Parts: sequence; C-alpha cells; structure tokens
Amino acid sequence: MESNGQNGQHEQHEQSGTTSTKNMSYIMNTKNWRGPLIFILIISILGVGMIGYQTYVDAPPMAGFKNQNGQIVMDQKTIERGQEVFHNYALMEYGSFFGDGAQRGPDFTAEALHEITLAMSRYYITEFKTKTGNEPTASDISQIKEQVKLELKQNHVNSSDNMVTLSAAQLYALEEVKKYYTNMFMDQNSGIGFPPKDYIKSRQETADLGSFFFWGAGFVLQKDLVLILVIHTIGLTIQ
Repeated sequence: MESNGQNGQHEQHEQSGTTSTKNMSYIMNTKNWRGPLIFILIISILGVGMIGYQTYVDAPPMAGFKNQNGQIVMDQKTIERGQEVFHNYALMEYGSFFGDGAQRGPDFTAEALHEITLAMSRYYITEFKTKTGNEPTASDISQIKEQVKLELKQNHVNSSDNMVTLSAAQLYALEEVKKYYTNMFMDQNSGIGFPPKDYIKSRQETADLGSFFFWGAGFVLQKDLVLILVIHTIGLTIQ
C-alpha cells in the first residue's frame, strides 16, 4: 500500500514537472510571443493616443489681448514667441509653469499673477490720489484690493475673435510684468545665483517672455484648481 502511494506521488511530481517544462518551453518559444506583443502594442498605442487627445483638448487657448478701443496689444504670435524663449533657455529646469517644472525657482505663472495684482493695485492707488488729491486710507486700499480681485476673475474673452479685452489697469500690469522680467534677466541681474549674467541678452525676448507669463496668469484665473496649485507652489496670495 505504501509502495503504491509513493508511486502515485512520484507520478504526480513527474507530471507537474513535465507541465512546468512545457509551460516554460511555450513561453521561451518566440513564435508564441506574437499574440501578447500585438495586444500590448495595441493597448500602448491606444493609451498614448488618449493622452495626446486629452492634452490637445485641455490645452489652454492661445487667446490674444486687446485694449478697450479694440487695438491688439498682444497676439498669439507674441505668446508663442514667449513660449519659445521659455523653452530655449530651459527655464522649466529652474522654475515651473502651470505648476509643472523643476520648482527649484518660482512658479512663473504664480509669480506673474502676483506682479499683475501688485501693479493693478498701484494703478488704482495712483488713480485714487489723482482724483481725490488725498492719500488712500487703509479702508480705501482694502477696497482697491477687492476691486482688483474681482476684475481679475472676470472673463473678458470674446469668442468671435478669440481676444481678451484688458482694462486700463490690466494694460498697465502687462507692461509692468514685461519690465519685471527684463529687470530680472537684464537690467537688475547681479549674476548671483540664477539667472547668470547675460543669460538672456535680448529685450525683445524678455518682453515676449513677460507676455507669455502674463497670458499664463490670465488663464489660471479661469481655472480655480490650477490657480490653487500654482499659488501654493510659490506661496503667494492675491493681496
């Protein structure tokens, strides 16, 4: 009886070993790889296609900007030139844009938004002084800050021409943002840390870069979740 049991176990072990050997032989036979590889290839192509499609659909619109008289102050080509400057000088290896990048420096979207807010506040404070002849009180300044917040949140995109109409304060802020990045990379660049001296030598390039960042800041204002992300990245708030 014991001999029969041992023989049965031995046969089962041999059958198991034979099955394992057959399975391994099947796997190692390259002729059997065709089906699984085709399946993996199809899934990969579909995955990349879906990612590409979603990226295209979710891509921020390259809307231009005009003043209240209809004069174009920044077109799509300007934004695209600024984007090229951003990539040509590898600024994403230093900071980030829309929260995406190295984050060793500022998120340029949030930084530009902060500078826009400060510039618009300065514009309205100066306007207040001109109209009243007085210095604004703490209450006046608080009201100006709230006015700036509301103005920035408003969507002035004209779907017919894909243009954004800027207020006088926003036009002032656009020029201030361009000046800010010209100072950063050229006029007030001490060469200590990043950016190094003469990293960008063209004023046209720094102006285009500032326009690109201005556009990015305007876009995130319409996307609250992205706005929270980029402001959290740099630690700035609209003040």
